[in-house]
Amino acid sequence: MKILITGATGFIGGGLINSLSGKHDLYCLSRSKNTSKENNINWIIQDLSKKINYSNLPDELDVIIHMAQSRHYREFPKMALDMFNVNTCSTLQLLDYGREIGLKSFIFASSGGIYRRKNGPFLEGDSLEPPTFYLRSKYMSECLIDSYSDFFSTVILRYFFVYGEGQKNMLVPNLINSVKERKPIIIYNKEGIRINPVYIDDAVRATVNAISLKGNEVINVAGSDVVSILELSEMIGEVLGKEPVYEYKKDSNAMDFVANIEKMKSKLAAAPKISINEGIKRTITHESNP
Repeated sequence: MKILITGATGFIGGGLINSLSGKHDLYCLSRSKNTSKENNINWIIQDLSKKINYSNLPDELDVIIHMAQSRHYREFPKMALDMFNVNTCSTLQLLDYGREIGLKSFIFASSGGIYRRKNGPFLEGDSLEPPTFYLRSKYMSECLIDSYSDFFSTVILRYFFVYGEGQKNMLVPNLINSVKERKPIIIYNKEGIRINPVYIDDAVRATVNAISLKGNEVINVAGSDVVSILELSEMIGEVLGKEPVYEYKKDSNAMDFVANIEKMKSKLAAAPKISINEGIKRTITHESNP
């Protein structure tokens, strides 16, 4: 198959390239000037904060996997336009490009953060209430994808706390750094919120399996193990041989952030294989021996 991947140099995107290269013809969008061709990878220079140059894209494609997100996702309102252009405008451009060339499937990387907050596992049909500009840009893209669902198969993947080797400046690596440097970890109420993070290999496998889906689907991508922030920090401390430092705060609004993954297991045949304990060990071992 001919597959276009945006965000190809990102955390999940890099895993997709490793999994799909040599098996399919890959067209990977990048801001950099890497235009080399190896293992069936065709690099295309494109800054998604700008209008897409369609002349650089192939005339035929089977699948688009739209993983790109703005690098400035925490910088609202200063970088609002960049966020909107990369997260939302590029989605519309790629959807219409797909319609024009007879695309078979469009896969989109969304976020579990768009759900309306509640205590209890999130189901794909639950109400949505994205609280930030970044998450609203993801929600708007989901709405656009729904509008194009008559033209090709669509799969919206709502990821929950993907983690693993090489990740920077996200929840799990931040917790690891805090334990290493004995910085206080904020724990709300007794143990902190409960989450079910998904290891990178499991997230990539779920994304690859989405390629074969027909129809229109929204699917949570998360791990099997539900842990509190306190439990996760203790796991990290045990692997590092260091006692975490905590700062406890009360917050009646703090709610768990757990995904129901039955559709991930049934529709994608991608039940998570890596436990949270094993994933944390692999992540820390890699950081210690890069």
